[in-house]
Amino acid sequence: MTDNTINAYCSICGHGYHICSSCSDQKKFRPWRTVTDTIEHYKIYMAIHEYTITKDRETAKTEL
Repeated sequence: MTDNTINAYCSICGHGYHICSSCSDQKKFRPWRTVTDTIEHYKIYMAIHEYTITKDRETAKTEL
C-alpha cells in the first residue's frame, strides 16, 4: 500500500507533495526531493542557494 499523504512543501512554489522516508532519512547527501517537488524547481533552488554563498550575480543570472 502506498502512502501519498502530503508531508513536504516545495521551497520554490510551496506545492505540497509526498516524500518517501528513504529520501528524508538520508544523512550523507540531500536528495532533491527533500527540497523541491520537481527537478526544474531544484535547479532554481540551487542557483539561488549558490548566489547566497558567492554573491555572483552574473552566474546566478545565467543559471536562472
